[in-house]
Amino acid sequence: MPDPATSDEVARAALFLAECEAQRARCIDTENSHLVRMYERAGDGAYLTIKDIVNKMKDEEWHIDALKFAYERILDPDMKTGIRVLIQGHPDRTTALRYRLKTLRRYRREAEARRRKALARWLAVSAAVSGALAAV
Repeated sequence: MPDPATSDEVARAALFLAECEAQRARCIDTENSHLVRMYERAGDGAYLTIKDIVNKMKDEEWHIDALKFAYERILDPDMKTGIRVLIQGHPDRTTALRYRLKTLRRYRREAEARRRKALARWLAVSAAVSGALAAV
């Protein structure tokens, strides 16, 4: 099989279009999985029992609900400060999740723009080649 980078212009345009479509699909999958994570996170915390929080601590040592639970009940100011810092830097914090979603949406829009340009290029190259073949 010839190398697409050195073969004809149509093959290069088709390869670039395929790469752009794959990148767009990856961006959409990542964005969707992040939306699921946000949805799961939105349902947590409001009605958790102590048993639920303990089970979450067994699964994940620094679960945000466990940190919030500890922050509400610890009296030592130094410990409270440390826990507050952990909560503020936690990746499952609502603000962090929204910021990450904003970044993922930007990546998806960029991938869609690249795909549109690649499709236009592929269509132009294909039309030029078919026009040249029709003239022959």
